[in-house]
Amino acid sequence: MKSAQYPNFKFEATYDYPVFDISLHHARMACCYKDKVGKYHLFLDYIEASLNTLHSFQAVLNYYTSFDLKSWSFISTAVEKGNFNYENGKGDADCYGIGSPDVLCTDEYIYLFYAGRGSLSPDKPFNSLAHPEEPRYISCDIMFAKAPADKNGAPCGPFIKQGVVLNREHEWESMRIDDPCVLLDGNNVHLYYKGFNDNSNHNSLKLGYAVANISDMNFKKLPDPILSVYDGLEMPRVFKYKDTWNMFLRHFEIETGAFWRHYISDDGLKWKIKNASLFNCAGPIPGSGATDMMLIKNFDGSITDKALACGLENGILKLWLYDVIIESDQ
Repeated sequence: MKSAQYPNFKFEATYDYPVFDISLHHARMACCYKDKVGKYHLFLDYIEASLNTLHSFQAVLNYYTSFDLKSWSFISTAVEKGNFNYENGKGDADCYGIGSPDVLCTDEYIYLFYAGRGSLSPDKPFNSLAHPEEPRYISCDIMFAKAPADKNGAPCGPFIKQGVVLNREHEWESMRIDDPCVLLDGNNVHLYYKGFNDNSNHNSLKLGYAVANISDMNFKKLPDPILSVYDGLEMPRVFKYKDTWNMFLRHFEIETGAFWRHYISDDGLKWKIKNASLFNCAGPIPGSGATDMMLIKNFDGSITDKALACGLENGILKLWLYDVIIESDQ
């Protein structure tokens, strides 16, 4: 049997300026897809300037559209924060904030997966290092919402929350799970995520996996992480290219490579590194702010030749556009 031909990827800045700027507010992690008629749909962490933070713990998901990836129209807040009951001190799983979105499209629905942050009154400051049961702890579980799709593959109604589909079950992920990445392969929805049990120790950040049938979204999770790396990982970007499994993964350790590295797999479960120097980060001073990178997808879930990356300019998080250059192994 002929071995798979895994591609090589390079990133080159499309422009020397950000293509998405909502100053004085911040735009952080995002997902974007191109519908059947070439319109782009962007969902992102919208961080209100009044929050005075670059973190997305208190974000909401805002929705924008564009035909050229430069001029954007605000459509709505796609997913609002959940409710909090101040009388009994309990709230929805996403009462504190919503972030880290990923999108999955079918002819019937547009699905938005996200990390729901809760367990704390929205008017109180959080402690990102606090463990469960400690003061100012923030929980984080994987949730999703869905909206009906029109004939062009665009949302044609509001996104309705479907609740938590993946929660913390095992010791290695007992603090929080975050950064959902979904891939539809036949009827199977593969869900990759970051899990950890100690936010002060990057080595605790590992890659988890679950799978569900698209008909019921009843995810079955593997009990152990499928990948761990020295000094930790986050933000998996898993996709198939010409029947090969590929993943772009953000590393914290950069002495032996870049922030972002390219992994390959035969089955989507066992991964090995292909390129340790895939991509660093965006902005006029690389490394000064966020290192988030998001692939722009087609409606069918395949990748386009464009990606968005978050960077810091004048103290504001903005999005830069990159060309994704694909080369075959020789």
